[in-house]
Amino acid sequence: MRSRNVYRKVCQFCGQTFTAYTAVTRYCSKPCADNARKAKLRQEKLNLVTKQEQDKSLDLFDLKFQKAEVLSPSTAAVYMGLSRMTIYRYMRCGLIPCIQMPGKTLIKKSDLDKLFESAVPYTRRENAARRRYNPQFAEEKKENKSFVAPDSKYMTVKEAAAKYGMCDTTVLKTIRKAKLHGISFRNAWFYDRDEVDKVMKTRIEFANADITEWYTRDEIKQRYGMTDTAVWSMAYDHNIPKRRKGNKMLYSKSHVDAIKLGKK
Repeated sequence: MRSRNVYRKVCQFCGQTFTAYTAVTRYCSKPCADNARKAKLRQEKLNLVTKQEQDKSLDLFDLKFQKAEVLSPSTAAVYMGLSRMTIYRYMRCGLIPCIQMPGKTLIKKSDLDKLFESAVPYTRRENAARRRYNPQFAEEKKENKSFVAPDSKYMTVKEAAAKYGMCDTTVLKTIRKAKLHGISFRNAWFYDRDEVDKVMKTRIEFANADITEWYTRDEIKQRYGMTDTAVWSMAYDHNIPKRRKGNKMLYSKSHVDAIKLGKK
């Protein structure tokens, strides 16, 4: 007996719209249902064959591992359960011995096995930042646990930002670009004060040390009735000297006045 409810559905096999009298009907006709069942059986058989081929290839791969005495970095990565880049990193640091020839790098399988034979007991690793300590700084800290980095020799990013009137992000980017050596101590990074001063003074913002008067963008807009886009375009077109102070960009007052008054 048919249901009183009528459902408009799309056949999951042929894609045509049809009228169904039950909520669970998926196909528009018996041929579509039979064809869908056959397609499902074919897919299951195909998946089974594919899995068997993969298992067979893995068995052959394992057999190659057992017979091979020399491995490439890629096969060594599979053998060790690591990524290929990790294998290359271990080769660079000398942990995994290898021989490098033109266009080919080879690793002896016996050398990989020896890594496990001569393995040391597992120990807890130190924090990555602490491993980058300056040895002299770490020795001072070891002698006195309450040691605080002296202001005369080291400075933090915040101190450098306050000194040069810049935001922390700009100072940090400048220090990283110069590849200065940093020391992590009590959740803060310390850098050599002389090196920071040398790097910061070479920035373009400090190349105009003779300029003492500056405009903010808001002051230019208020005085000359300009928009933000107009100020940015003028600074770019005329290469106006500028510097950053905190989160504000400053423009040379003499250059701005010369440009605007010259136009008038």
